[in-house]
Amino acid sequence: MQSVILVLVCLIPYLLLCSILVSIGSVYSDIPRKEIMDDLKDVKIISLETGEVVQNRSLNTLSTSALDVQRVAFFEKINQLNSTMWVGDNLLSSNDINNISSVAYGILIDGDRDSSTGKEGVDYQLELQWINSTSSLNLQNWNKLLLEYSSLGQYKIIDLRQNYTGYPSFEGKNNNYVVFSLDMGKISVSPAYRMMFYNLVSYNDGTIGIDLTNWINIPDDAFTISTSPEEITLRKGETKTIGLQILSSSGKISAITDLSDLENYTSLNVELINQNDNLTNSTIGGSTTEPIQIGISAPEDAKIGIHTIPVTANISFGSNFPSNFIEFQNKYPIFIDTKGYEIKNGNFTVNVIEPLTFQEELKNFWSAYGSMITLIMAGFAGGLSTLFFEYIKERKNKNKNKNPAQ
Repeated sequence: MQSVILVLVCLIPYLLLCSILVSIGSVYSDIPRKEIMDDLKDVKIISLETGEVVQNRSLNTLSTSALDVQRVAFFEKINQLNSTMWVGDNLLSSNDINNISSVAYGILIDGDRDSSTGKEGVDYQLELQWINSTSSLNLQNWNKLLLEYSSLGQYKIIDLRQNYTGYPSFEGKNNNYVVFSLDMGKISVSPAYRMMFYNLVSYNDGTIGIDLTNWINIPDDAFTISTSPEEITLRKGETKTIGLQILSSSGKISAITDLSDLENYTSLNVELINQNDNLTNSTIGGSTTEPIQIGISAPEDAKIGIHTIPVTANISFGSNFPSNFIEFQNKYPIFIDTKGYEIKNGNFTVNVIEPLTFQEELKNFWSAYGSMITLIMAGFAGGLSTLFFEYIKERKNKNKNKNPAQ
């Protein structure tokens, strides 16, 4: 009995160590800070009567500018998602406040990147909302709401905080940002999920103003630079045109809106061909089938070996907002496309080799044109032979005519 107790006593430190390791292993994986860029001045004003985009409200008003998402930065640390959304103006500065009935800033979360789950693919929604009941912006009027959706469109309230005052962005009129804080322990997401940030204002004239980011993949996609041909070899003094695309790990070809750093590589001459035409082929959905055309020249004095060409690309991502997610009177779906931008860095390689020698050029020439030359010469020789035999035959006939007695 004493030996059993002794064994258990000896095992206690080991068991404690195992429990500590298990608890450490279960800590939520942190995600470093990331910032995404949204299209500027892309707020949509939509009529609730027709569901169409209208132009009866200027996009230059302060209330609309306050809707314009410009940048979003976020990070996850110890099971907490912290986000800052920068907008074009502060809503407190708007003279249009009496024409506003409600305001909402929020995040849509697709917990599994599956559009068949949740409402139009949205599994969770975090929203900071204000209802204009006093015709003035009072911090105590704000609510913080966390919802979960089913694929039938039903929702469950996970968390509700009324009279929410946690807004650094509204403590002063010069602050143009909104902050979000979400306890990820209250929701369930797969290791790969995505989210979309949005702003929404309802006006008393029967219109809404809305701006959204594109879908943001968590974790971020990996990106690689693809060239055609895949292996680029240049001889000294040679020039080639290649095609360049940026591929994401999700399988999409990213739309390139700008390229830089190419000209910073001085050993080779690298330049965009028809730059204005090259960089206007981006499409909604974040993909384009047209590679960027790049000209590369190896000078006569270029160094032999593999050259690494750095590339900095501004690539665009497009998304379609879930059309039936926002319902007004259950009959007008909202159709909105979104676009965001990110800066990505990469490189591709070019192998520079010696120019062809005279013997190699002759060999290549004969490999390319030798059979044709042989065929032509054979035909020429055959023609000469026919003419020669015809000439001999004709001479015999003449001699026979001259000497008929023979």
